[in-house]
Amino acid sequence: QTKSRDIVSFVAYALIGLLCLAEIFSWMSQNKAEISRTFVDTSLGKKMRVNLNITFPALAWEDLHLDIIDIAGDSQLDIEDTLKKKKIHLNGRPFSTQEIEVETNQHRQIQEQKEKVLKEQLPPDYCGPCYGAHESDDQCCQTCDEVLLAYSKKRWKSDLLKYTAEQCIREGRDKAEPKKMTKGQGCNLSGYMTMNRISGNFHIAMGEGIERDDGRHMHTFLPEDAPNFNASHVIHQLSFGQADGTE
Repeated sequence: QTKSRDIVSFVAYALIGLLCLAEIFSWMSQNKAEISRTFVDTSLGKKMRVNLNITFPALAWEDLHLDIIDIAGDSQLDIEDTLKKKKIHLNGRPFSTQEIEVETNQHRQIQEQKEKVLKEQLPPDYCGPCYGAHESDDQCCQTCDEVLLAYSKKRWKSDLLKYTAEQCIREGRDKAEPKKMTKGQGCNLSGYMTMNRISGNFHIAMGEGIERDDGRHMHTFLPEDAPNFNASHVIHQLSFGQADGTE
């Protein structure tokens, strides 16, 4: 009996020793683990890059407007310079080069016909003003689109130009109603955008975004067209910062 008790005691002490060693090794391994820390960046005036790749199967490229607003009152409307829109069919297949060329040629013919009619009403030496956005002293902005393009290159707000520029008034753009949505197309949006590193948001909403004089951000659209707005989407990528992890 004494011998068996000694064996039981030995086994018990051995188990206790093993448990103690296991706890010691567990404590040592946890203390060697990498510790991550989070801190608040208090620097001002810095920009943040947002990379995205999103597919909208039932929203046409011309109806897709991405806007940024923040608490400082800064806004970016219909960002296009660093983002690329690609037309796709409802089944997800991208438009072919030939299909895009056909649509482009049709649009160009309609636009050229409109410009021809308008030019017949102007004197031969007419040189439209660019309202401060000209790149050279002899630059002329003959159409509303040319004025808008000049402002876009300067990255100036052009919300009120349609209602004040003589070219836009002559073309009737100041009385234009919100565009009806295009059906039967989708769009892939990819690229990046930069925004202030403060509280804010970027969003895709129905209608073209405009900035009112009182600072309100609004979207213009036809109310009866609301049922056609389908913003269902697939996010392929959404990341912050450069691809290599740098700011």
